[in-house]
Amino acid sequence: MTSKASAFTNITDYESRGCTHLSEHEEPLLQTSPQEEASWFMSLLLKTRSSNIKALPRKKRPGFLGLVGLVTLVLLLPIPARDIVAQSLSTHAAEITAAIEGFHRAIVQGDRSAALGFFAPDAVILESGESQTRAEYEREHLGEDIAFARATKTEHSPLKIQQDGNTAWVVGTSKTTGTFNDRKIDSVGVELAVLTKGDSGWRIRAIHWSNRKTK
Repeated sequence: MTSKASAFTNITDYESRGCTHLSEHEEPLLQTSPQEEASWFMSLLLKTRSSNIKALPRKKRPGFLGLVGLVTLVLLLPIPARDIVAQSLSTHAAEITAAIEGFHRAIVQGDRSAALGFFAPDAVILESGESQTRAEYEREHLGEDIAFARATKTEHSPLKIQQDGNTAWVVGTSKTTGTFNDRKIDSVGVELAVLTKGDSGWRIRAIHWSNRKTK
């Protein structure tokens, strides 16, 4: 019985033995990159496939589509799971960012319907020492926020996003300058938003703004 300590340590040793599969006690300890592993695995599959094809009657040999399927399978094998997770997180971050930036843009453009569309029906808005529902915000503060945003200029910092499943919380800072109601504005602010993902995508469930005069 071959122990794991005496198992093959690289692809060359493995192929030199003429192996076409891994036995229970001869699992190679492959210290290779994903690209090297993919190249070796494709070569191994094609060698095995070729010998099996030659043994088949001509009418039973696989055609072009069968080989395409084999190549496709091999190309998918070396993709590390961590890369798939990273791609998924990156996609969510882009969607979350689009929701927050879309809300900011709608406010500046004075598009009330679009701005409210980024809120979930049960959203809570915390502003100026008050807690408001979506309907209360639409009725009491949205108009003033639009007027303020259109009269001033706000520069937003890159968002800091944390995600746990279908829930995310986002922190962003900003600097606002300009004049509003004959009052000079020069302030810095911070925003915290909590979003959840549903059938319609990421929506704001709670948002809070705080600002102070620039020192």
